[in-house]
Amino acid sequence: MKLGSCMLLAIAFFFAHSIAFGQVRNLTYRLKGIVNCDTGTVTLVPSGEGFDANLNNNYQAKITQGRFLLAGKMAYPGSYRIRISPGYISNYFLIEPGSQTITCHIDSLRETPQLATKTMAEYNRFIANYVSPISKQREQAFERYIDLKAVTTNPHLLDSLQTAFSQNRARLIHQQQLGYLTYATQHPTSYVILWQLVRDMGEGYQPILDSLYHALSVSLKNTPTGKMIAQRLNSSKVTAIGQIFPSLHLVDVGNKSVSLSLAHKSKYTLIDFWFSHCGPCLQQFPKLKNLFTTYQARGFNIVGISIDKSTDKGTWKETIQANGLMWPQYLDSSGKLTVGLLSINYFPSNFLLDEKGAIIRRDISPQDLSVFLSQRM
Repeated sequence: MKLGSCMLLAIAFFFAHSIAFGQVRNLTYRLKGIVNCDTGTVTLVPSGEGFDANLNNNYQAKITQGRFLLAGKMAYPGSYRIRISPGYISNYFLIEPGSQTITCHIDSLRETPQLATKTMAEYNRFIANYVSPISKQREQAFERYIDLKAVTTNPHLLDSLQTAFSQNRARLIHQQQLGYLTYATQHPTSYVILWQLVRDMGEGYQPILDSLYHALSVSLKNTPTGKMIAQRLNSSKVTAIGQIFPSLHLVDVGNKSVSLSLAHKSKYTLIDFWFSHCGPCLQQFPKLKNLFTTYQARGFNIVGISIDKSTDKGTWKETIQANGLMWPQYLDSSGKLTVGLLSINYFPSNFLLDEKGAIIRRDISPQDLSVFLSQRM
């Protein structure tokens, strides 16, 4: 009896230890869905490219009579959104290993779907206490900013409004992240805070993100998601405001390999990241062309970098020609520099550099770029 008990304890210890360090890969999940439409396609959208440990799973399912089923391997809880074609996308939610039911309403865009699980109960409490209060302030600040911009034509005042809005946004984000740090310190093994850190990395690098990561337990840091966070944090430091934009090894439109360095090239340079099948990327080209034509002679330049695959080089070149893009264009066909080194997870994305090649703005809109250039050139 004693020997049997010891063996059971040893097996239980080994199993718990394996889960804690992300070693178990044979756990599964079943997500049974209820939705108020009869047919369609459901897609699970992971939080952040490269952070999900289940990338080889099938993330799509068909809706039949208002029901769908998604299933696959899952070593630990993951963060997702649901997209239902056409038109619906949910807010973020967490799936945990095991069987669970999710309820969606296609007429409630950006809803948080209903799941009666322990992980989602924690997530809902976290959102109510640490996310929603500051998010509401951010939304109100953005609405005030848009309203003031709509009735202002003075370029100096527009620039002041942009500066004030950016400073207030940064303050609110930092305040929110301080709350996350408090939660992480109190709940170092929480997958809720692990995935919140993933999403916050999309706001751009801030030193507090390192503190959030260090507050996580060893078990979370050793998961594939935790390891990717560490890698991306190191990458994000490369593109923080004030850093010199790194030299990149790319391919030009003549298929020639080039080493691109942007220091001491122009007074201001916009590095625009895009790809040929990105609708929002193509929509901004006319505005960028106007800015390039207006300010090129005064020291403004644009450099385009696409992540089109090698097999899409022809489409890439056709898109450049069809849109009449007059500035230098380069290709990062592997995406390793764009997604890996530079931590770019959405498109279009851009960096505005000064004459020293230092990053002074990230993801500046064509409208705000127009105001910026009118004040300084």
